[in-house]
Amino acid sequence: MKNVKKFLVSFIFISLLLFAIAVISLILPFSNYTNSLVAQSIVTISLILFLVVTNNFQTLEINMNNISKGFLIGIYILLMAILNLLSSIQTIESIKFTFGIVLSLIMTNLMVALFEEVVCRGLIFNEFLKNNNPLKAGLYSSAVFAFAHFFNLTHSPDFIGVLTQVIYTFFIGMIFAAIYYYTNNLLSVILLHFTLDLTSGFDELKAVETITHQSTTSFTDMLVTILISLPCFIIGYYLLKKKSL
Repeated sequence: MKNVKKFLVSFIFISLLLFAIAVISLILPFSNYTNSLVAQSIVTISLILFLVVTNNFQTLEINMNNISKGFLIGIYILLMAILNLLSSIQTIESIKFTFGIVLSLIMTNLMVALFEEVVCRGLIFNEFLKNNNPLKAGLYSSAVFAFAHFFNLTHSPDFIGVLTQVIYTFFIGMIFAAIYYYTNNLLSVILLHFTLDLTSGFDELKAVETITHQSTTSFTDMLVTILISLPCFIIGYYLLKKKSL
């Protein structure tokens, strides 16, 4: 019963943060890409400042300890990032990179990684750890944030695409939870998350430059994404289970 309550409270908390980002993004007068970056930055920085003021920031354990250990455990994440780059070569070559574009690409993905890891691993995972073993805490926290991605249906008719995001987010959430638990360091998880998002964000950046029709995700694309990200779940599950015995 306690876990159900925590799950619901965590889900509502994430929903409110995402709603705040959406509202701020709608108010801003810039492009959708810029609006999203600014809104994400405002909410993320506000959340971090709140944690600092309330003396809760140190519990996130953002430091330089065990960085190499985190990257070693997350080697599969780095392999996924390389695969993203290889599959995006044509898109990358077609983009006219400027300082502004590179900066916005870096800042957007950094803010996404910072926001998601502070909320999902730094706050929610730690909250579930108070009355659960590491495996259950990883499963619950990953599920909360995965389900929150269903809100993407409010602005995207691509149900298969959103469902793919939900499953993908749940899978990678498990390995991120394991890395965080094994290293006691959120920074390594943020950097890995940033690297993965950065290497998969070129198609979105290309869409900013050109007007394209809205495509839908095929069932084949969904299966490929699930199969590629499945090892993240397996690795995370195995590592967290070892610490839960």
